[in-house]
Amino acid sequence: MTSAAITMTAPEAASPVQMYRATYSPDDNKLRLYAVSRLDPETYKKVHDAGFRWAPKQALFVAPAWTPGREDVLLSLAGEIEDEDSTLAERQEARA
Repeated sequence: MTSAAITMTAPEAASPVQMYRATYSPDDNKLRLYAVSRLDPETYKKVHDAGFRWAPKQALFVAPAWTPGREDVLLSLAGEIEDEDSTLAERQEARA
């Protein structure tokens, strides 16, 4: 076997992959988007146009209320929307 045959690049390594996590909290009716790195300009515009705003103290994007359009944006990025794992009190404490 030649070195060319065993030196292959994984498809994932050829293009950067953005990791997202989307959550919904019925306590405050907010959708949240967690990203592992800075959004590219096209994705940022898509998220911002849907009504999400950057929350610097929480390091996430948040939308003030659930809407079908915002849900669609999160599903297109993260694939699924999970239940928010932090409580309303914990999020308030993080912002303080």
